[in-house]
Amino acid sequence: MGVAYSKPTNRRKPNKFKRKYDKNYKDDKNDKNDKNDKNDKNDKNEKNEMERITIDSLYSAGLNSPRSIGRFLSVTYPYFHDEIEAIKMERQNLLYKEMWQGNFCAPVDEILETGGHVLDLGCGPGAYIVDCAKDYPLSTFMGIDISPMFNIIRSPPNVGFMEYNLLDGIPFPNFTFDYVHQRLLTLAYTEEQWEDAIEEIVRVCKPGGWVELLEPDFIINNAGPITKFYFDEFRSCMNSRGINTCISSRLPKLLEATNQMSEIFVLEKQLPIGNYDLEFGAEGAITVIDAINSTRTIMKDLLKLNDDEYSEMIQNIAAEARCPQYKMSMTFRRIYGMKIKTSLSDYSDSSSSRSESYIHI
Repeated sequence: MGVAYSKPTNRRKPNKFKRKYDKNYKDDKNDKNDKNDKNDKNDKNEKNEMERITIDSLYSAGLNSPRSIGRFLSVTYPYFHDEIEAIKMERQNLLYKEMWQGNFCAPVDEILETGGHVLDLGCGPGAYIVDCAKDYPLSTFMGIDISPMFNIIRSPPNVGFMEYNLLDGIPFPNFTFDYVHQRLLTLAYTEEQWEDAIEEIVRVCKPGGWVELLEPDFIINNAGPITKFYFDEFRSCMNSRGINTCISSRLPKLLEATNQMSEIFVLEKQLPIGNYDLEFGAEGAITVIDAINSTRTIMKDLLKLNDDEYSEMIQNIAAEARCPQYKMSMTFRRIYGMKIKTSLSDYSDSSSSRSESYIHI
C-alpha cells in the first residue's frame, strides 16, 4: 500500500459558473412560482418528507431529535450557520464542481449508477448530495451536519439528512456505505480529533468502497502584505485551539495508518484568488473574502479592530486580490482511496455496545 501523488490534467471546460449560479439563485420566474405554490404545496411537502423517511429507511426510531451542538461550535468551528452562509456554501459547491470537473474523483460512477449508499459528512445545506442524487437516482444519499441548514423538503426522494455532532462519532454501523465523502472540515476538528474522524470514516465504509476528502491549506500563496498578515494571525489563532490549518497534507498518512486502505491517491490544485485568472479567480476571491468576513467575531477582537476597521481590512485584502502585482492562490488537496476488499468477518465490531442507537440503511 502507498500514497500516489497525481498531477491533475490541464484540460479545462468552458467557464459556465456565472450562468449556472444565476440560474440557481437569481431565477425570478422560479421564485414567483415558488411563492404562488407555497400555500398549496406546504401540506403535501410535509407529507412527502415523512414518506421519504419511511420509504428510504434512512432513519430509525429515537434518532430524530437534534444533538447538543454547543461543544462543537465553542471549541472549533468559527463560521456562522444561517441562510446567508447556506447560500455561500451552495455557491462554493458549484465552484468546486467546476474546478475539479465533477463532484468526485474516486472511480465510483459505476457504483452510483447501479445503486449504492453514499454518506456526506458536514453536508451543510446539502448542495453536494442533492446534486449527486439527481444524477444517480438509484443510489441513496445521507448527509450529516451539526447545523440544520439542510432543506429536506426540497431534496430528491433518495436523500436523507441527520443533524448530528460528528465529534461523537458517525452514527452508523460498520460497513454501511459504498462511498464516504467529506470536505471543508479542516477547522472543524483539532489535530487529535482528525485521527479519530479518519478512523470513523474508514469504519463505516464497506470493504471495496471508497473514501474521498477535499481540504484546503489556509496559506495564501503569493499573498499581498495585508492578506498575509490576516492569514498569519488566523493560523496562529487556530493553532492555539489545537487546529492544524494545513491538515490536508497529513490526511493521506492518517488514512494509511488505519491499515485498511489498499491504495491512496492525492490530487493537488490551486484555487486562483484574483482577476488574473478569468475562469476561477473572481470566485476564488469571493470565497476567501466571505471566509474572512465569517471570522469577524473571533478575529476582530484578536486583531484589536472595531467593526469599521475590520471592514476596511477586508476591503484592502480585496484590493490586493485585484492587484496584478499579486497572483494569489490557495492549495486544495483531494485525497481518495479504496478500502481493502476482505471478508466482513475479519473485522471486529468495535461499536457493538452502541449499535442500538445507530441508523440502519
